[in-house]
Amino acid sequence: MVEFLVQGTNNKMIDEMNVVTEKQPTEKEKADMELGMKVVKYVKSNAIVVVKDGMAIGVGTGQTNRIWSTEHALQHAQEKVGKRLDRSSISFRCFLPIQRLRRYSCKNRN
Repeated sequence: MVEFLVQGTNNKMIDEMNVVTEKQPTEKEKADMELGMKVVKYVKSNAIVVVKDGMAIGVGTGQTNRIWSTEHALQHAQEKVGKRLDRSSISFRCFLPIQRLRRYSCKNRN
């Protein structure tokens, strides 16, 4: 038996944004999230993009370990804007463990 994986072209960014936290993002934060999704779409595997104030300030990509990609993105971002990355947006394009990446990112960007 021969099996195939068929995947169509992803031409959409988002249809709608569902916020699942109590705190709602500002319009500026939503714009940063959308920019992050656009940039991360064109970055290679295990992509992590940090966006702040309308600029992609850190990109981590191509690492075997997703945490290493996250570390690279956060390091590049911190070199651009200093140690504090509060109010920044982080976009991921990788397979699980997303929860682990979120925890790591939140812990290491402040």
